[in-house]
Amino acid sequence: MSLNIQPIAIEPAPASHGFAFSRPLPTGLTVLAMKALRLAALTRFSGPAPEWVSGHDAGGGVTRDRRHIVWSPIFEEGRLAGAAALFPPGVSDHQRRMMARLLCDVRSVRIDGSSIALDAGGVPFARASMAWVSVTPVSCYIHPDRAKRTVRNALARMCRDAGFPEPAEATFLDMPACLVGTPAYAKRFYLRHAFLRFPAPVNGPVAIGGLRYFGGGAFAPID
Repeated sequence: MSLNIQPIAIEPAPASHGFAFSRPLPTGLTVLAMKALRLAALTRFSGPAPEWVSGHDAGGGVTRDRRHIVWSPIFEEGRLAGAAALFPPGVSDHQRRMMARLLCDVRSVRIDGSSIALDAGGVPFARASMAWVSVTPVSCYIHPDRAKRTVRNALARMCRDAGFPEPAEATFLDMPACLVGTPAYAKRFYLRHAFLRFPAPVNGPVAIGGLRYFGGGAFAPID
């Protein structure tokens, strides 16, 4: 007697979880919206959230290697349409699946005094591209005017810190830059829009800078 055993297909663990807002919001509310989603995620845990979720260690200090969830905004036609929770590298498949299940239970958040319903959504800007332009301004913690550092070198350093390769071309854009609801520690950063071109296609979403965990420095592909 022979057994016909078929292999079981195991769905890969998600690398992110997307939310679609019930109505579009002004882009100026990006940081407040990402904070609201982060808080909603933290409240899904009965005790302290894991360090890779909260960004803080058991003593309340900031995670030293900064490997925790990035809250990336999703824009459509110049409005904030949703967000994606991007899980950090090094997190196990079990942890990714667990977090995705918890986030599925988040059905609404309060943003700027209004209740916004949430639906599961896709994660745009996840395709590969060589050229990227910022949708929300980069919170620059590396100053190009110090230690003879050029704009390209400053942006390249922030790309490396965020886990991206060094760009072949990087420049600031001359356009207004503003983020509402930035944390107190970010007041020492300065905001600039930027353009990046990598030597080879880079998989998105792309986010750099000191506020990349809360919606700042989010980029969109342009080719």
